Amino acid sequence: MAGTLSPGQPVSFDSPEAQLLECRNTQYIWDFRDGTVVQGRTVQHTFRHAGTYAVRFSMRGYGSEACVASHCVSRQVVVEP
Repeated sequence: MAGTLSPGQPVSFDSPEAQLLECRNTQYIWDFRDGTVVQGRTVQHTFRHAGTYAVRFSMRGYGSEACVASHCVSRQVVVEP
């Protein structure tokens, strides 16, 4: 998700089309850079204050040695008053 929002406006985020194929257990972690970190493939978040947030999504896989450790993506979100 990239774009401009207003404070208090909920926004949905969906994980990128990346996969950690060799991993048995995968965690989907969203860091909204406003003090909130949540887990889930698809999440919803509401930014309370105006600002520019570099939202970070990361996938962490656990499994055999062939399991890729992580995949990270950042998206910029602008919240205007």
